[in-house]
Formats: sequence, structure tokens, C-alpha cells
Amino acid sequence: MAELLNVEHVRRTFPRGGGEELLVLEDVNLTLREGEIVGLLGRSGSGKSTLLRLIAGLSQPQGRPPILYGFAHPGPGAGRGHGVPELCALSLADGAGECAAGA
Repeated sequence: MAELLNVEHVRRTFPRGGGEELLVLEDVNLTLREGEIVGLLGRSGSGKSTLLRLIAGLSQPQGRPPILYGFAHPGPGAGRGHGVPELCALSLADGAGECAAGA
């Protein structure tokens, strides 16, 4: 099967007070192939959203960038952004109708 995503040795830190850094991701490796279904699970603060932001190009990786469809992901840039989940949430009862209306 074709490789869709390849993430190798991803590392991400964030600055803390006093010149220290908070290590959020270290040596993360992930390969997704065509037809695979994947779930990303972890405790609060474990880096799930940080990894997804790196893959989506919303945040700059420290080290090798994610490879999407065989090409290095360009990282953050004009034309990329994200919606606040709380503002975009749909209830289960009316979600299908609103999604169909927005498509």
C-alpha cells in the first residue's frame, strides 16, 4: 500500500520561564499507509494535539518535517489556520443535517 504520511524522530519543545524548555514530543515515529484507520490516544498534555498540529502544518517541527504523499510538509504559512472546536461543534442530533447543508 502507498505511504501517505511519514513522521520520523519528531521532537517539539516549548519555552518555559527561566530559560528552561518543556519537552512535549521526543523521537516520535509514525507511518500511515493507504487504507489504514488510526486513532491517537493519550493523557491530557501528552502531545496529541501538538503532533497533529505539526502534521497539519500549523506548527514548525524541530528536526525533520513530516512527509505527506512523498513530499516534505512546508510547515506554517499564509492560508493555514484552524477553527476553535467549541465554536465548530455540532450536536449528535442535528450534526448530519448541518454537515450536509454545509457541504
